[in-house]
Amino acid sequence: MNRIDRLVAIVIFLQSKKIVRGKEIAGHFGISLRTVYRDINALCEAGIPIGAEAGEGYSIVEGYHLPPVMFTPDEAKALLTGAKLAEHMTDASIINHARSAMMKINSVLPAETKENLDRLKNSMALLNTPAIDKNFRDDVLLTIQDAIIAHHVLKMEYYVAGRDEWTKREVEPLGLIYYANHWHLYAWCRKRRDIRDFRTDRMRTIASTTEKFKQRPGVTLQEYLKEFAKIENPIEVQIRFNKRTAAFVRERFQFGIIEENHVGENIIITFITPDLDWIVPSLLAHSKIIEVIRPDILKEKVMQEARQIIDFYDKK
Repeated sequence: MNRIDRLVAIVIFLQSKKIVRGKEIAGHFGISLRTVYRDINALCEAGIPIGAEAGEGYSIVEGYHLPPVMFTPDEAKALLTGAKLAEHMTDASIINHARSAMMKINSVLPAETKENLDRLKNSMALLNTPAIDKNFRDDVLLTIQDAIIAHHVLKMEYYVAGRDEWTKREVEPLGLIYYANHWHLYAWCRKRRDIRDFRTDRMRTIASTTEKFKQRPGVTLQEYLKEFAKIENPIEVQIRFNKRTAAFVRERFQFGIIEENHVGENIIITFITPDLDWIVPSLLAHSKIIEVIRPDILKEKVMQEARQIIDFYDKK
């Protein structure tokens, strides 16, 4: 806790009791008595009316309160919606802080707004959110966020689904993106010497190092997204596959996904691409598990390629 946060916390601590001894403040915040004296003096100089009684302790002059943070009912509903999304779309490292923040917000809301919020909370739900795979960690987002802010290199063990193996990577984090039901870390991979997409639920271990990295010219998340957004005449593709092969399929068509729907035992994803030629080999190689819904021209390309393979072997 930095000093500014501690000074505010001391005022709240003093407000919670009639009188507080210096030793109690020191023990609560893990600081020395000398630091307590300095902090109390600093608060007094800032205009906080703190009284001191020899042999008794410190107290806030009656009637003084920190100005409360007030939220309108609509602001409170917006914050509740954000917290609800966080519970289903983030991991434990964020969820716990979101819940703590909502508790603090509830504590300053008027009784009527609080009751309305409780009713709304019980009337909101998210469906089709992915279950956490217990083989992977679910507490990585905060580590990544801190590394992005501090420009610290990350070290991690990452599962490559396509090769069914674990790899060790050192990366320079650029940003986090949520799509296809998962958070993805976009980072400069020192092993591949290029920007790579890492799904956070496939990180077995992750740690921030003390090594700071310098921003590479032109290598930012925003620049990367701008390049993708520059696609002229994007083609919309829709494919269907069984849920059992979901991880395998998403690994190949992960970027550009704009919609995902679960229909019975199947998943239908829609994504955009600048052209179709690169998709055909993957669809042909996995034609037993992936079905093209649209566009028709892609179906024709796959069938044409299949006929060429049949003709090739018929001639042997």
